[in-house]
Amino acid sequence: LEDGLFARGLETEAAGWFWRSSRAFDVRDSTARVLARYGDAPLLSGWALGPDRVAGRPALVEVPVGRGSVTLFGFQPNYRGQSMATWPLLFRALAGPPQRVFDDF
Repeated sequence: LEDGLFARGLETEAAGWFWRSSRAFDVRDSTARVLARYGDAPLLSGWALGPDRVAGRPALVEVPVGRGSVTLFGFQPNYRGQSMATWPLLFRALAGPPQRVFDDF
């Protein structure tokens, strides 16, 4: 995870489920923010065709739209076999990052 409010309080690394329909983004919009990237060696178990094609590339991106934003997941954070470390990413994308909770401590 990249540093910032979205990742605050979370582990800096987590395993994400990458499947045929998953994506690695090519971010060209200067207003978009890369929140997380695939690791340099993304294959943790099993096999993959062309893991070098996603290595180090954006996996989680936030794009401003109007007065809000859209969070794009390249992996499936809610997959039935997903690690529990990715669930907070999904919840933060839905509800927004914890802005004041940590500042009060």
